[in-house]
Amino acid sequence: MPNYLPCAPDIMFLMSLLSFTVLRSLFISALCLSFSAYLYTFISYCRSMGTKTVLTIMKQECWLFVRCPQELAEIAARARPPIPRRRVFIPPPPGHMRVLFYTSPRYVACNRDPCIEVDFPLTSSGDLDMEKVHETLGLESCSIIGPSGRVICEGINFQLIYYHALLDLCDSNGCLKVTEPYVSESVRIQRNIRLAMLSLPRSIILLLCAIGSILYDLTLPAIITADNVLKEIGPLQDIPKSII
Repeated sequence: MPNYLPCAPDIMFLMSLLSFTVLRSLFISALCLSFSAYLYTFISYCRSMGTKTVLTIMKQECWLFVRCPQELAEIAARARPPIPRRRVFIPPPPGHMRVLFYTSPRYVACNRDPCIEVDFPLTSSGDLDMEKVHETLGLESCSIIGPSGRVICEGINFQLIYYHALLDLCDSNGCLKVTEPYVSESVRIQRNIRLAMLSLPRSIILLLCAIGSILYDLTLPAIITADNVLKEIGPLQDIPKSII
């Protein structure tokens, strides 16, 4: 059987095949771990509250596929630049109302930046549709923080805020500050299950990226070495037949 030196394409093919096999195994493991995390969270709630109670709560209203305010706040925090922004107010587009969401009313007194900022279009009469605010921010309940920093309209689920009421409820910049005063037990359970399902895949994806970079660092020296060997021995037709 003739002996020959492996060339660079063969080494690259073997390394890519090995990387694909490892990544496929890790991806399957990530799916299994994600399902296990969801199942573990569900079973823990079933043990503490009872299976029938948890299923009844989840059937009332499904919040598993709704982004919660905490998740939206994390997305907004990652989208912000690392350099602290200047406190220069940029007004919303014409015909829009800027809604500032705070997880707690005390953050307004501390003059902290809002967790979420969204510009909502006003109706033809200048009113604000609160159903869009609930849907966009994933709120179960909504309370308005007045210009003085006090929470008003707590526990009232209104569908529309009229133009004249907006003039009294907005701050000096014309923004409406809102918060979520309470969360029911059913929504809290489903939000925790959703966060448990999302946190583990993120960690697995970061692990896969790290392993992929390590495999790339391991294959690159082998490819360079094979290229150097081919350059040293020259073309294959110049190699003596005794070597081939």
